Amino acid sequence: MKYIAESINKYFILNIFILTVFIVTSTLFAKDEKGFINTGVGSLNKDSNIDFGVKDSLVVYLEGEYKVNEERYLYIRNIDEYILIGSMIITDYGMFDIGLGGSYTQGWDNPFDINSRKKIDIYEIGLSLGYGFMLSENHTSIFSVIFMDKTYSKERVSDTLKRAGKKYIYMLENYYHVDFYKGITLIFNPIYTRYNADGKASIYSEYFTEFGMEMDILDNFNFAFIHRLGNRYYKHVNPIYLKTIESNINKISAMLTLKKPFGYEKLTLSYIYEHKKEKANVDFYNETNRYNIISIGYQF
Repeated sequence: MKYIAESINKYFILNIFILTVFIVTSTLFAKDEKGFINTGVGSLNKDSNIDFGVKDSLVVYLEGEYKVNEERYLYIRNIDEYILIGSMIITDYGMFDIGLGGSYTQGWDNPFDINSRKKIDIYEIGLSLGYGFMLSENHTSIFSVIFMDKTYSKERVSDTLKRAGKKYIYMLENYYHVDFYKGITLIFNPIYTRYNADGKASIYSEYFTEFGMEMDILDNFNFAFIHRLGNRYYKHVNPIYLKTIESNINKISAMLTLKKPFGYEKLTLSYIYEHKKEKANVDFYNETNRYNIISIGYQF
């Protein structure tokens, strides 16, 4: 219960503040233009030795978009615990995207010292750049580069295991629209991540492939599904376990949306489920995350 209270006081209030700023700012720019906001709450169960594990902890989901004009959009997205605010500009040469993001989480000062480790704050701040283009009338691709700087309020580990550092994510999103059965969008996204930690034993690379689909099941139901498969490879030998850590990561995300619930034209109700499992060659690095979120959306 203590962690939930801290989540409400810090992370929940941060989301509400950003949501308020986003709405006010966008209203100043958007004149009678359409947009949407989607927000909700849910639970997180996290079993982890490296990070701070929680049970039935409160999480907040947030997503929104404002159409300023035919060429410019403002958006806000909540990716796990990372909040991203940005702008998309559509030109004759493609779509350009720039965003700023940040996150607040909690972890351990020394996760390997199980008997006396203490909880600390972890912060991330980052920049996102993207370029979108159409390969055909039905095929859209978006290439994105995300840079994040991660800091810890206190680390009580050896220099080799220091975890603060810089993360670089390279992603090529592909969306292919199939013209049958009311339209199906197929999704295929290769992703590469490089994390340059201060401690050489905490440096790693990740290779992922995402594939999924989005479709209208009925006139008022939409279903989206993404499956992520990949691996994480640490660069140097871990001084505690005397081996180089490797892991397989499997993540499933699904979202079911009800349009026009109870006859309200501009509302949507959604259920979001996410399950992530990491299996390493050292059991201490195993991790499991599970999200369940209910959200309500409003279009205007």
